[in-house]
Parts: sequence; structure tokens; C-alpha cells
Amino acid sequence: MIGLIARREILETVRDGRFRWSVVALGFLTAISFYTGWHEYRLRKVQYETIQQSERQRWLDQRERSPHTAVHQGVYVFRPQLLLSSVDPGIEQYVGMATHAEEGQNLFKWKPAEDTRALHRFGEITAAATLQIVIPLVIALLVYPVFIAEREQGTLRLTMALGVRTSDFICGKLLGVLAPLAAVVVPATAIGAVALCLSSDASYWPGSVERLLWMIAAYIAYFGVVAAVSIAVSARSSSSRLALVTLLALWFGTTVLAPQIATETAELLIPTPSGADVITAIARDNLQQKVRDDNLRDIENRLLKQYGVHELRELPVSPVGIVMQSGEESSARISNYHFGRLYGAWERQTDFLQHAGVLSPLLSLQVLSMGLAGTDPAQHADIAHAAERYREELVRIMNDDITRFRDPTLPITTLADDFHRGRDVWERVPPFRYHLPPLTGLLERYRASLYILGLWLAGSAIAAALAVRRVRVD
Repeated sequence: MIGLIARREILETVRDGRFRWSVVALGFLTAISFYTGWHEYRLRKVQYETIQQSERQRWLDQRERSPHTAVHQGVYVFRPQLLLSSVDPGIEQYVGMATHAEEGQNLFKWKPAEDTRALHRFGEITAAATLQIVIPLVIALLVYPVFIAEREQGTLRLTMALGVRTSDFICGKLLGVLAPLAAVVVPATAIGAVALCLSSDASYWPGSVERLLWMIAAYIAYFGVVAAVSIAVSARSSSSRLALVTLLALWFGTTVLAPQIATETAELLIPTPSGADVITAIARDNLQQKVRDDNLRDIENRLLKQYGVHELRELPVSPVGIVMQSGEESSARISNYHFGRLYGAWERQTDFLQHAGVLSPLLSLQVLSMGLAGTDPAQHADIAHAAERYREELVRIMNDDITRFRDPTLPITTLADDFHRGRDVWERVPPFRYHLPPLTGLLERYRASLYILGLWLAGSAIAAALAVRRVRVD
């Protein structure tokens, strides 16, 4: 019986010219969004890798100079291009693509949004936007007449009079309505996913495939919520017009208004310091540190006592390198504190948006989608922490070389002129590598969104079942 009802519904749906044009447009939009994401991902990946390799080669090929001077020149560290960022770019357009690893922590700079073409600023077609906004609208438009149109035409009474069970009727109708849509969206999505995997670095496949599967499950749950709510509205509405208006209002409220209101509220309740505020605070606190010359004298006296000698020339290490490293560690504690305040504010805002998912399932989905794609604030903070650890290691290696090999009697003021090193020292600094955090930690981080999305699915399914049980035949 389910197959008969579904077959009849598919035939009627496919014969509808409006549906054919809608599905063609949706398939085209889905394909374009996946292609656009894939193209941008490939372009930026090649660009970033080329620039990173060039920057690495520049670091190795620099002339002989003081390690302290080399630290000041530093090296640019580029954020990795994660595979699923092509599906959901998240905040990637607005956080910068590289940071300068030098003496002192820096913000990421060169935001892609600053270099994008002017027309793209009016709106960018992404696979996530298509899946989150367009497909739910199409589902609502397809499902809303499931009951109300049949009742208005009188066919629902005749169908029920034939002894068809309500559950079979619902399953058949839904299968008949959604199957043509799935026949377009699923192949386009599958082709896009395969193309992404084939075009990515194989080292990212294991973690990315697991994340992709969880992302697919989250979107399926979201579509299930939309379909269940549409069924409930269709079953309880008194007319097709009322059902359509109600679903359009719900779609606008949950996909347009709710995310905007939630993000504005989060920013109002949990303000974040600007980049200029962070840099200014770090500079202010660094000025309050102990004067370097006084610190150098303290370290010289400590080393003379430690090694049991009376003159600097008898020391096996250079006090200058030790004082430089001491200053670096002190400055790093200050910068880590202020950058931690910034990243902590981002984390609290994300937690707020997670719990705001009770207002709209889209909010839970968006947080999960960005998290799984690696384009959320937490992922950027993790990349920034990795870049900072790399910077600290670079500075430590240079200062360690000064400590071990520079003449301990030379003053700190001539450090850039009287102590030069070469490629063998530069090669001690490894290239920057970033590893994706484990999926278990990510799911734990966003467990609130998972629970809320699951509650939305269960609640909407129960509401649909109750509405169908009480549906009026006449």
C-alpha cells in the first residue's frame, strides 16, 4: 500500500511543471554551491601551500645574521585549508589567513573577505547555505499539501474509506513527495563529497571522513525536523492557504530572524575585545615589566654564582641569550593571557548560541556544521594556539643558540652586529605542521547542540504523530 501511494504521488509530483522547474533550479543551485566551495578550496589551498613553501625556503636561504635579527624578521605561518571548509566556510572569511611568527604574538591578518570580489559581498553561495535555507523551504512547499490538499479535494475521505491505514498513507505520501527531491539533491551532494575527497590532502582524509559522516547525520536530522513540522501543520490547518502561510512564517522566523537575533544578543551579552584592544593591552603590560638592563645584571650575577666564577669571560653560556629568553617567556605569558580573554569570549558566545538552539533547530545545526567543518571560532583558536607554540619554539631555538655560542663578555647592545649564524641554525626550526583535534573532543564540545537537535527531532516527530492521529477527514 505504501508503494502504491508513493508511486501515485511521485507521478503527480513529477508531472507538476512547477515542481520540475523547482527541482531543476535546486539541483543547479546545489551543484553550483558545491562547485564554488570546491573551487575556492582548491584555489586557496594551492595559494597557501605555495606561499608557505616559499616562506619556508626564504627562512632557510636567509644570509648569515644574528639569530636575534632572524627572530625579528620571523616567518609567516599560514592556517591550513581544511577539507570541509569548502562545504561550510563559517568564519573563515573574517579571521585572517596567516600570522607572523616573530618576537611577540600577533593576530591573524589578510582576511579573505578583504580581497574577495565586490559582487561576492552581497552574498556568497555555499553548500551549507543551500542545505540550511533553500532545501528546508522546498521541503515545506512540497509537504504542506500532504493532508490539507487531499482533504480539500475530497480524496482523503475516499482513501480512508478504502481502509488504508493512516501510517501507510503518511509514509507513502512522504516517500512520493521527497523521493524526487532526493533524486536530485543526493547525487549532487555525493558527487560534491567525492570531488572534495579526491582533491584534498590524503593526510586529512581519516578525520575529515568521520566529520563528514557526522555532518550528514546532522543535516538529515534537521531535514527530518522540517518535514515533521510541515506534516503537523498540514494535518492541523483548516486550509491550504493557512498551512502555506504558517510554514513560510516558521521558515522565515527560524532561518532568518532567529540566527540574527541570537548572534546580536550573544554579542550584546558577551562583548569581545577588538584586535586593537588586545594589542594595546599587551603593549601596556609589557612596558610594566622589569627593565631589561636590570634583569641582565641580575642574571649575570646569578650565573657567576652558579658556575663559581668571578668574570663573565669564564662563563660557559651567554647571559644575553638567557635574558632574551626570559623576556620572551614573560611577554608570552602576557600575550597568552590577553589572547585567552579574546578566545574565551568567543567560546562563551558559541556556548550561548548552542543553548539558543531551543529557539530554532537551525542554530544547533549551524554550530555543529561549522564545528565539524573546522571553521568555527574554537577551531581558529586551536590553530592560533598551534601557531603560537610554533612561534615560541622558533624564538627558543634562536635564543638557545645565542646562549650556547655567543661570547658571554659581549654586551647586549651589539647583539645584531657581532654574532652571526647561518643555515645550520635556521634548519633547526621545523616547518609548521597542524593536526586536526580528535573527533571525540569536538563532539564533547558541541554536545549541547547535539542534544538540542535530537530533542527537536523527537519533539517534532511526536507533534506530527499527534497531529496526524487527530486529522479531520472531512
